[in-house]
This record gives sequence, C-alpha cells and structure tokens, in this order.
Amino acid sequence: LTTNDLDSALDGEWFSLVGYVNFIVKESSSVAYRLEYLDAKQATDRLGLLTGTSVIGNTLSLNYKVGNLTIIPEFRFDIASEDIFTDSNAAPKGLTAYALLATTYSF
Repeated sequence: LTTNDLDSALDGEWFSLVGYVNFIVKESSSVAYRLEYLDAKQATDRLGLLTGTSVIGNTLSLNYKVGNLTIIPEFRFDIASEDIFTDSNAAPKGLTAYALLATTYSF
C-alpha cells in the first residue's frame, strides 16, 4: 500500500511474489528456475506502464562453477496482462523474452 499524505488520489496498492527452485546436477553445476509475479492493478500512476497490469516472469538459468568463477547463462520470458513491452518496431506487446550471460567471482 502506498499513501500520499497530501493527495489521497495518489494512493495505491501493489504486491510481488517470488519463488525459487534449484536442482544440483553435480558439484560444479546446477539448474535454477525463478517464478515472479507482480500485481500493480491498483498501483499509483507513479509506476508508469506497470500501473493497471500484472506481470508473470519466468527465468531458467544454468550455474556452472569453475573454481571461484560461476558462469550463468539465463533465459527469461515475461507475460503481462497489458501491452507494456515493445517489439523491434516499437509496437506494444504483452510478452517479451531474452537471453543473457552473467558471471560472478567469489574471493
């Protein structure tokens, strides 16, 4: 719940839930899945395009460890109840997907 002491018309509600599952394949590698849900249907306009929508995010990643280095290829797929994403022609759409490669180093 967000409240504005000066203008109650700017009050709103939003919430988010996140769940993780991790499966260890062997000592140096694991597969992880993350599910995220954001509900901003009654949020204030200050959330921009997210106001009035809900989004489900799905992320699948592989964690591969080489010594202190972890290599993490990741694929993400988001679905929104409204067209808040854009395609390569800047046309609105309700889903988006992308892949990325992350690394972490522990010392």
